[in-house]
Amino acid sequence: MPADDFYVTQYFRIIWSVPLVIALIQVILLSTVFSNETPVYLREQGREEELLVVMKKFYRGMEVRRRLDALAQGNKSEGN
Repeated sequence: MPADDFYVTQYFRIIWSVPLVIALIQVILLSTVFSNETPVYLREQGREEELLVVMKKFYRGMEVRRRLDALAQGNKSEGN
């Protein structure tokens, strides 16, 4: 089987499988690692405890309070 035959008869498998593998990895990551709701959604739903847990995953110390205050200010300005 010459090397040229591989490109003609089998290379399509690689071309199709690489994007499929990447898409599968993305689906797995989105369903496991990145399964948190957004802070804005949690604030709108009144789920303050979950909001605090999510924010503590991304920020430390006083930065959590500062971000929560900024989120609250954003919600107030949208309501007016």
